[in-house]
Amino acid sequence: MINRTYLFLVLFLIALSCVAAAASPTSIAQEKIAELEKMREKSKMKRMNTEQFDKLKEKGVKANDRVSEEVIRNLKQKAEEARRNRH
Repeated sequence: MINRTYLFLVLFLIALSCVAAAASPTSIAQEKIAELEKMREKSKMKRMNTEQFDKLKEKGVKANDRVSEEVIRNLKQKAEEARRNRH
């Protein structure tokens, strides 16, 4: 006959593995959700940078795909100065 202690130990280990398996998909799903959120933010930033680049390209500015905020600020200042000089 199987000793009761070993039987209890085996059942305990099986129960423990079931609990671990049940908890694992939740953590995996949370990681996937976090990863998707990061990807969404990156695509949002790329879209914003592309829109800014297109606007500047229409004005004749040559730059890389990503235009820094500093360049945009400088262009706005130059545009304001040009407006002031016209009036």
